[in-house]
Amino acid sequence: MSEWSPTFAALLASVALTAQAGEITLYETADFGGRNVTLRAYTQNVGEVGFNDRTSSLVVQSGRWEVCADPGFGGYCTTLVQGEYRSLDGRLNNRISSAREVGSTPAEAGNYGNYGRGSIELFGRPDQAGRSIRIDKDMADLRGGGFNDRAASVVVHTGSWELCSDPAYGGTCRVYAPGRYDNLGYGMAKAISSARLVRSRRQAPFVHGGGWGGASARDARARVILYEGDRLGGRSMAISDSMYDLRRSGFSDRSRSVVVEGGTWLFCTEPDFRGQCRVMGPGQYPQLEPALQYSISSLRPTGPEAEEVNRPAAADGSLVLYADPGFAGKRLAVHNDVRDLGDRDFEHKAGSLTIWQGNWEACTEEDYGGRCAVFGPGRYSNLFGLKDRIASIHQVY
Repeated sequence: MSEWSPTFAALLASVALTAQAGEITLYETADFGGRNVTLRAYTQNVGEVGFNDRTSSLVVQSGRWEVCADPGFGGYCTTLVQGEYRSLDGRLNNRISSAREVGSTPAEAGNYGNYGRGSIELFGRPDQAGRSIRIDKDMADLRGGGFNDRAASVVVHTGSWELCSDPAYGGTCRVYAPGRYDNLGYGMAKAISSARLVRSRRQAPFVHGGGWGGASARDARARVILYEGDRLGGRSMAISDSMYDLRRSGFSDRSRSVVVEGGTWLFCTEPDFRGQCRVMGPGQYPQLEPALQYSISSLRPTGPEAEEVNRPAAADGSLVLYADPGFAGKRLAVHNDVRDLGDRDFEHKAGSLTIWQGNWEACTEEDYGGRCAVFGPGRYSNLFGLKDRIASIHQVY
């Protein structure tokens, strides 16, 4: 994708604001520690997302949720309202097997029922005239459909689409939300070579967190304050959760001093925890080292495995798939989107994975189809419901 644009930033901001379905995050240990998974959809069997009988604390971000001890909403059930639950009693601790927003049914999966689906129509002339082609899946090269450098207008029927001037989503790119665009204008008309549906981790029905072992982002003590000036002076910003890209907050590349009030934090010079990274524990840092001054673009709580996080991505890829649980067996390093893992002799073979950078969507069918889940940075020793089922994988925003 081309350089981050205000249009694209605004689009993702609107996505976050318009997602109205309920949301609950399950944590592996008490006080919101360890691995976690965020549910935004009707989930009859939490085992399908690798979290059966593993929950010891949880947070209901929105909505009212029923959680049950057996799959299919059987056994002991209780309804939880919005709030933080730092520990669970014996009836639910390490026993939650199903969860649903109260009142939801399989046919009412909130705003996430159409996640990963979209449709766009390209026209060879302005005002939706001339030859056309309708696309309902990503196309890395429009030459395959005989429509390279031909589109002059478009209609986005469902989803938001990124259109790019070069194959493989390179060159100049622009995102189009649902609607009619009678003329693509200078720079885009007769210049489009690839098109893909925009997916966001904020929209995904299931989002996994790796649980790096650091302090909980929901623990008020695990907080960082960034300052624009030396000696903790000037404009400041308080942060108590992972920040994938500080450009969204207007504070990217502005920090000159820092206070870590609690927890151990990873600071990086590029979004998605890339570039040069440093780990900093509790304390005051009146002047950052030169590598971080005016350079911090992302940060998150971290822990003992921080040295592994800092390992250069070039050595192992942004993501590594392993054939067996526990990071064993044959492995495949992934740097870019893979539409068909069969081309790498790894289709339906992954038993565990490690993500060093970014958020990745793994799907059970080629071309990012079938059942999908999003994984954030972390180490996943067992994929459970996705074990030996992943057929395609790509990075999401």
